[in-house]
Amino acid sequence: MREIFKKSNVIIFFEFSKLLFKHHKNFNYEFERFLNRYKLNLYNLDFEKIKIKELKYLLSKSKKNSETIGDYIITNLKLK
Repeated sequence: MREIFKKSNVIIFFEFSKLLFKHHKNFNYEFERFLNRYKLNLYNLDFEKIKIKELKYLLSKSKKNSETIGDYIITNLKLK
C-alpha cells in the first residue's frame, strides 16, 4: 500500500462516525499512525486541515441521536 500512496495522488472521502470510537479501542492511535505512515492529510470539506482530536471533540459535542459529524477528506495532497 505504501507504494501506491507514493506513486499516486490519493483522495479518500469518508463520513466520520461515533461508531469508529465505539467499536475500536485504539482508534485515535491507529488512525493517527495510518495518516503519518502514509503521509496523509485530513481535511474538512472546506479544505481546512484538521486533527483527529478536533474530530473527536466535534463528535462529543454532536447531538445524542446523531451518529455522524459529516464528510471528511484524507489525501496525500496539500489542498490549501
